[in-house]
Amino acid sequence: MPDLIFLDLSLPKIDGLTVLKEIKSTPSLKHIPIVVASNSHNPADVRAVYALNGNCFIRKPNEFPQFLRFIESCYEFWGSVVTLSPPHEERNGRDVPFS
Repeated sequence: MPDLIFLDLSLPKIDGLTVLKEIKSTPSLKHIPIVVASNSHNPADVRAVYALNGNCFIRKPNEFPQFLRFIESCYEFWGSVVTLSPPHEERNGRDVPFS
C-alpha cells in the first residue's frame, strides 16, 4: 500500500481525473494523499482535482533542471514535513484505524 500517490492528469489510456475519483471513492485507499501534477493552466482542471478530494495540484515545470527541483521539493515536503495518515483496516465491515 503506498503512503503517497503522484498522479499525472495526462495518462495514456485513462483520464487522471477518473483514476483520482476511483482511488478517493475506495474506502481502503481514500486516506492516501494524492498529488496531482499537470502541465494544464486550466482553472477547471484545478477545481476538478480539489472537487474529487485531490490533496494538491502542482503544475509540472517544462525544463529538466526545474523538474528535478520539483521532484526534490515534493519529496522533501511529503517525506519530512507532512505527517501522513496511518492506513485503516476493516473489521466486521467497519473501517477502523490500525492500532
